[in-house]
Formats: sequence, structure tokens, C-alpha cells
Amino acid sequence: MKRLIASLFIVSIIINPSSAQSQNKSNPLIGTWRLISSSGKMKNGSWNNDSSKIYQTKVVTPSRFVFTIYSPKTDSLLMSAEGTVTVNENMTC
Repeated sequence: MKRLIASLFIVSIIINPSSAQSQNKSNPLIGTWRLISSSGKMKNGSWNNDSSKIYQTKVVTPSRFVFTIYSPKTDSLLMSAEGTVTVNENMTC
């Protein structure tokens, strides 16, 4: 499972490394991100996650994104997705 996650990261970085490196200086959203903690409210309650419960990472290039959510407790990949993204001058996706 850990090899699968590592492979996903390597593939996502290889997607468009030259564009990501050249735009990284002008837009700080371009790069690799790891979620440290998150919390929120829903109709039926709330949630609170931190990096001890799940590992959530995201890779953003000027045109694509990839994210994965991994559970260290169960040693399993919970979710993964990828797609296109437009990063604009206002540093938003």
C-alpha cells in the first residue's frame, strides 16, 4: 500500500514538472501540500481530523491536481482523485 501511495506521488509530480517549477515562483499554490488538521460542521454533527488520524496530501500543478487520503491506522488508501485545475493570478484554484 505504501508503494502505491509513493507511486501516485511520483506520477503526479512527473505530470508537468517544468511548468510547475516555472510558475511556482509566481503562485504559491503550485506544489505539494499535506493537511495538518481540519474541522467543520455538518447538519448531523461535526468532524475533526489531524495528521495522526489520516494523511491527506495534494499536488497542484498549473493545470492538474492529485489528492490522496491514507489511513495509518488501517494501512489503507481511503480516497484518491485527480483532475484539471486552473490556477489564477489571485492565487486561487
